[in-house]
Amino acid sequence: MPLYTIVRDVAGLSDGEIDAAGVRAVICAFEYPGLRWIRSYLDRDQQELLCLYQADTVAQIREHAERARIPAGEIREVEEIVPHPHIAAHGAPTAT
Repeated sequence: MPLYTIVRDVAGLSDGEIDAAGVRAVICAFEYPGLRWIRSYLDRDQQELLCLYQADTVAQIREHAERARIPAGEIREVEEIVPHPHIAAHGAPTAT
């Protein structure tokens, strides 16, 4: 399943409004088989929410965002790279 990052402009939204958008996102996700909200990061300085989703298509993400009434600016397909194979191959770093 493809992974996507979504940049959401949350300028002017309170923490409560951001939380409410998260609730709407979860509720609306059930209408989109294959779509899954994985995690989000709030960048308060940039007033952006950076979200990681699994979805079939960008169109599915945009439709979900519209239905949940949450902004969805730039959307990019990404690939996951995790540290586990690198740690296993080279050992855990040691403190000096």
